[in-house]
Amino acid sequence: MRPHIDGRAHRYRAVMTRAESAAQMMQDAMSRGGDTELVLLRFAGGLSEDMRDRLKGALVEPAPSSEPDCDGPGADARGSARPAR
Repeated sequence: MRPHIDGRAHRYRAVMTRAESAAQMMQDAMSRGGDTELVLLRFAGGLSEDMRDRLKGALVEPAPSSEPDCDGPGADARGSARPAR
């Protein structure tokens, strides 16, 4: 979060998306977990079949790196992009 002073109020703006933040936390956990291969196996073993399939698909064809801005058009109050209707 990055602070922004607006008069007497302090407002905060996200410096990365939720997906970027979650990915960073996962990378941090991997680096602290010791045996990286074992950590990956334990993580993947705990995923549902659907999530494993999605992970396999993402490894074959990664999603585009550009994501909507946290506070751009279509973002809700939590900073998440709302699905288009």
